[in-house]
Order: sequence, then C-alpha cells, then structure tokens
Amino acid sequence: MRISDTEDKCMERILIVDDEKEIADLVEVYLLNENYEVRKFYNASGALKCIESEDISLAILDVMLPDMDGFSLCKKIRENHLFPIIMLTAKVEDMDKIMGLTLGADDYMTKPFNPLELIARVKTHLRRCNRYNLAQSTLHDFKEYDFSGLYICWETHRCTLYGEELQLTPIEFSILWYLCEHRGAVVYSE
Repeated sequence: MRISDTEDKCMERILIVDDEKEIADLVEVYLLNENYEVRKFYNASGALKCIESEDISLAILDVMLPDMDGFSLCKKIRENHLFPIIMLTAKVEDMDKIMGLTLGADDYMTKPFNPLELIARVKTHLRRCNRYNLAQSTLHDFKEYDFSGLYICWETHRCTLYGEELQLTPIEFSILWYLCEHRGAVVYSE
C-alpha cells in the first residue's frame, strides 16, 4: 500500500527557528503550501519546549538567535532526537558550515536562499529519513550489534567505536546500521 505524497506530508511536522520574522513567515508559507504542519519560533527556548512536547519530523534552524546560537541548539537537539536538521543562516564561512554539519545538522543553506530549493531539500531529507526508518522496521529483529570494537544500538541510536562515543547524524546512523545488517554482503545504492 502506498500513501500518496499529500497524505504523507500532512503527517509531517516541521519546526522553524529563526529570529527574523519575515524569513520565518516566508518559510512557513512555502511549507504550508506543501501541506506540512509548521511550528514556528523566534528563539531557541520556545523551540526546545516544543520539541519535548511534540513529534517533530524536521527542523530548520537559524544560527544567530537571541537566546542561544543555532549551533548550540542543534547540539542540544541531537542529545535526544534524530530528526533531520537543516541550518538556514547568513553565516557563509566554510568553518561555520563545517561546524554546523559536525554538530549534527544534516544540511546547511545560506541566506539569501531560494525558498523552492529549501522545500526540495526538506522533501529530500524527509523522504530519506522515512525510507531508512521503514527499511529498518522491516529488517531483522536485532536491536544492537557489537563486533570488532563497534557497538551500535537501534533503540537508543547510540554508537561507539572502541568505547568512544560517535556523534552521527540520523542519516549516518541509518547507513551504518544498514551496513551492519548486511555485513559480509555487497551493498548497492539505489
């Protein structure tokens, strides 16, 4: 059974965190036009409260926020949540991009931006996240693997290598889990 794209999108809840009201409103309009549910905040503290009380499918974060920078917010989210994160910011330096991606963001876009490109990236991340999660739920009943110094646990999304914690994005974790599920076999990409 295939759920239509419109039905699938209606179940997706997108979090926008940007202190620039005009940008947050613009992104909200484009997301609503695609039938996503939107939760919009102009600071990190409101966003963190929302994340703890609602199921979020994807977050779009600005870096420069009044109460906490977006990098710290991304890191805080990654402590307990694996949904995709897109950084949308005016910080264009390579080191800023590297920092955002290293701290757990799945994507990084700079302002000014094309709203249609942002929507395409949102759809792509949600499609990948949903596809990996569906694939994982239909595979084996294993909940963890522990071999050759690598420990990975599906339930906690915890991964260590020789006892050292690895900070993986949701996509990285899913790919590593998939490779563990299929170790010893040739794996092809779609």
